[in-house]
Amino acid sequence: MKMNSLGWKSSIKEIYGLGYILDRKGSILSFYSENKRANLYANSRIVVSGHGRISLDAIKFSAKAHGMIAIRKYSTVIRFDYPSSPRALIVKAQLRLLNDLDSALYVAKKFVEASSLNKCYILNSLIAYDLDLEAERDKILELLKSDISSLQDLRSVEALITKEYFNALRKVISSIYGFEARTRRPPRDCFNAALSYALMVLYRYVKTALECVGLDSRIGYLHEPFRKRPSLALDLAEEFKQPIVDAVLLTLFMTEAMSVKRDFRRDGEAVYLGVRGRKKVDKALRRRFSFKIGGVSFLERIYQQAEKLAEYIIGKRSDYEPFIYDRYLRS
Repeated sequence: MKMNSLGWKSSIKEIYGLGYILDRKGSILSFYSENKRANLYANSRIVVSGHGRISLDAIKFSAKAHGMIAIRKYSTVIRFDYPSSPRALIVKAQLRLLNDLDSALYVAKKFVEASSLNKCYILNSLIAYDLDLEAERDKILELLKSDISSLQDLRSVEALITKEYFNALRKVISSIYGFEARTRRPPRDCFNAALSYALMVLYRYVKTALECVGLDSRIGYLHEPFRKRPSLALDLAEEFKQPIVDAVLLTLFMTEAMSVKRDFRRDGEAVYLGVRGRKKVDKALRRRFSFKIGGVSFLERIYQQAEKLAEYIIGKRSDYEPFIYDRYLRS
C-alpha cells in the first residue's frame, strides 16, 4: 500500500459499529463490533462512527505511528490531535500554501473553473429544452478566459460569472416565486429561501469531509479565512453547487412542485422554507447525494475531492483536479 509524504496510508478508512471497540492488538489496531471486524495499520487515518469506545492504548499506538483517529457524529468530527500529529502537519501545509500567493491562486482558480463549467453544464441542459440561455452561457465562458493575476481579480470575475448565471436562472423560474436576483441574509423570495437552505446542507457535508481527511475547514483560498467561517468548505462546495443543489432546486421549481403558500413562511421582507418545504427539499437532496456516477455517489465524490485536495496540499499530487460534472459523465 502506498504511503504519502506524511507517512499515512494512502486513503482514509471510515468504519461504523454499534458497541464497537477500537484497541491495540500487537502490531495492529483492531476494530470489532457486533457486525464488523477490521484490522488496521497503526498509521492509518481512521474515522469511526456509531457508538462504542476507543482504548487509550489504541490512541497512543496510533499517535506513535503518526496515524490519525477521528470520531464522527452526524456532521461533527472530533480528532485526537497532538503536536506532531499528521493533522498538525497538514494544517501547517495549508498555511504554507495560503502564504504562497501563486499556489493559493492556482487552487482558487481550480474551484472557479469547476464552478463555472458546472454552471455551463446546467445551462446547456436547459438550452437542450429550447430555452434561450446561450448568451449567458457564452458570457460565462468568455469571462472564464479572463487574464487573472491575483485573488482579487479572480473573485471579481467569479462574481460576474455568478451574476450571469443567476440572470439565466431568472428566465426559467416562474414569476410566482418572486425570484429576481440572488439575495441572502435574509433571502427575499422563495427560490432564494430554498437555495440558502440547500447550500447550508451542502456546506455541512463538505465541512465534514474536509475535517475527516485532516484539513482545517477555516483555511480557505477562494474565500478568505475569517474567524470561524468554514472558508475551505465554501471553496470545495463550489464544485458541487450545480450538480447537487441547483439540479435539485431547478427540478422542484421549474415543475412548480413548491407551493408558495404552503412551503414557505414570511418574516417581514424575509422568506424562509416552512416545515413542509424543508421536508420536500431534504428528501430531494438525500436522493441527489445518493445518486451515483460511475458507481460512486455524489456524497462519496465529495470525500474523494477532499482527499485529492489534502494530497495536493501535502505534496503527494503535483496538481489538483476539481470535480467537473460533464467530464465525469463523458468518462
